[in-house]
Amino acid sequence: MKPTTNNFVRLEGNIGSEINFTNLPNEEETPVTNFSLAVNTSIKRGDQYEVETDWFECSFLGEETKEFLSEAAAKGSRVMVYGRIKINHSIKDGVKRTFVNIQGTDVDVLSAKKDSLNEV
Repeated sequence: MKPTTNNFVRLEGNIGSEINFTNLPNEEETPVTNFSLAVNTSIKRGDQYEVETDWFECSFLGEETKEFLSEAAAKGSRVMVYGRIKINHSIKDGVKRTFVNIQGTDVDVLSAKKDSLNEV
């Protein structure tokens, strides 16, 4: 029987940080790609609309995503991220903190990398 999950997310937003490429400290030194994602939502308050921004930390495993994003995206690029939500907790100075992380399975780049905009 194939394992299934009901934990699936699709987020569209802008890369809000430099894309960080590292490796897991395992035998294979699995590539890890991390960036923050800013997702804007318009909320109506009275007669006005206000934009609220939610921030998500996104992580992808594998060489393919690393190579793709290093060529196709940069801070500010608009992307669609697919994956699952992972909630992490930590305690620092006696304060419990909760972090929402997106464990990415796929990413589509919706806007060109800034560098390539100047290559006309």
